[in-house]
Amino acid sequence: MKKFLSVSFLFLLSCVAVQAQTKSSGTGKPSFEDSKEWLDVKFVAYHCDINKSKGIKKVLTEEGITIDGGEVFEESIKWGDVKNFIIDKKMGKIRVIGDNVRKDKKKGENTKQTDLDLYLCKDTPYDEMQKMVKALQHAATLKGAKLVKDDMF
Repeated sequence: MKKFLSVSFLFLLSCVAVQAQTKSSGTGKPSFEDSKEWLDVKFVAYHCDINKSKGIKKVLTEEGITIDGGEVFEESIKWGDVKNFIIDKKMGKIRVIGDNVRKDKKKGENTKQTDLDLYLCKDTPYDEMQKMVKALQHAATLKGAKLVKDDMF
């Protein structure tokens, strides 16, 4: 009986350990919610109160990415419209490539654009920016984006 209980306990323990190692999507990869939560933390950690980003919020939703400029503007891109992410280390930003809309809240005008900028601190480490791009690519792919492959040529 002791052997049976010991084997049962070890089996349950291994099931819990395996379950803890796989992410919530069940595939071993982070779910959209996992990626969103991680990116939200990084966007706060590397947010700078400089002229270009003061009072601006980066919001990831099930539909896409929104840059909320308070009473001045709002930019948004749907996940399905995202084509690529490019790091601009010199400017301290990640550029999201794809058709999107910028709403001028004061004038009430909408302008179509082909990119959207996620500004970070200029001293954000390059490897952190690469991790953010990887997480953004994963989230976008989970939500149906058809990203351009960088290794085509």
